Amino acid sequence: MDALDRARRQSWYHTLELPGLTTQGIFDLRPYVHHYGLPASLAGRRVLEIGTWDGFWAFELERRGAAEVVALDLDDEAALDWPPRRRPASFPDVRRGAGFELARELLGSNVRRVVRSVYAATPEELGGPFDLVLCGSVLIHLRDQLLALERIAALTAPGGLFVSAEGYERPLDLLLPGRPLPRRPRRRGGLLVALAAGLAADAGLRRL
Repeated sequence: MDALDRARRQSWYHTLELPGLTTQGIFDLRPYVHHYGLPASLAGRRVLEIGTWDGFWAFELERRGAAEVVALDLDDEAALDWPPRRRPASFPDVRRGAGFELARELLGSNVRRVVRSVYAATPEELGGPFDLVLCGSVLIHLRDQLLALERIAALTAPGGLFVSAEGYERPLDLLLPGRPLPRRPRRRGGLLVALAAGLAADAGLRRL
């Protein structure tokens, strides 16, 4: 069975435009790419994506001309550091990187996928800092968001760009503009923007 036939049988998290196939992913991010504020050209830049899954963002960053793209993820969902209330009772017996590898083959991509938790990601382990780090919908799934942001700060080169895309609590942000937030506010589906910005600053990310 060739790669295209295998791709047709694969279950997909992301909708991807592949040669001969557009995958039927759970999430189609294509209409929202322009909201992320990514540079039109990443020529000559070293780029990291955290939480790549099927690789939508990693391949988009490569398409924009990045000199090197590293995509970070874990193969086993049970290894993710879920907050207790969000941790599922069971996990699928499926390796997460299968879709990424198929897409990489079909696209002829040079993106390098590294199996590692963001907690364990360091410049020394990944070959140095990055000019751009993109982290989408990862922090809301972690117990230790500050540790993750500390690792991201260390991975972002001086003058580099960190792009974070997370669900957030818009009703509370509208109700509490500029007001001090409780030390541990209740979180439902996402982050409070002010809290996320405070955590990022504490981690060493000075400009959001």
